[in-house]
Amino acid sequence: MTVAGKVFVSLPVKDLHRSRAFFRALGFAAEPRFSDETAACLALGEDKYAMLATEDYFAAFVPGREIVDPRRSAQVVVAFSVDSRQEVDALVDKASSAGGAEYREPLDLGWLYGRAFLDPDGHVWEALHINEGRMPDDSKASGEPAGLTGGGPLTTGATAPPAVRSRRPGPGWDRSGRPPPARRTPVRWESRRARGRPGA
Repeated sequence: MTVAGKVFVSLPVKDLHRSRAFFRALGFAAEPRFSDETAACLALGEDKYAMLATEDYFAAFVPGREIVDPRRSAQVVVAFSVDSRQEVDALVDKASSAGGAEYREPLDLGWLYGRAFLDPDGHVWEALHINEGRMPDDSKASGEPAGLTGGGPLTTGATAPPAVRSRRPGPGWDRSGRPPPARRTPVRWESRRARGRPGA
């Protein structure tokens, strides 16, 4: 089994100063070793980071690819867990007050509670509280959350928000529900290695 060390999720932003201020208001600490005038590194947890990169800098790592407008398109949801339902609510309320906005209805499965929000650029983030003691028995046995892999509340639409209830496959998906293989474009890392920071 492959085990990742440090994890960096990179997102392009239009105004790096605005993004720094937004996530500072949410209580996320900056990691100065991996930050400069082109990118801000947020410490989400132990060895878990979000790299907020200016669009010009981000573009250098995805040659030949268009940077989409996150207010109109979505490719990733950055989800993370916190210690309580109250912390979920407080975090999303802070996001709304700091220039972001709540996104879709809350998700409440009893053992899993989550609320999503948009950052100032429109990227989707989700704060979750997972009560493992209340997880359904089939979830504990399989090691995979019931409802997230099929046959559970999320696939039957029990209390999930409308945006989550639909699991219809998209274009190119096969009959088993697996998405088409992603095309990979080689990324040049030389300059980043030389500067001692992870890629954007």
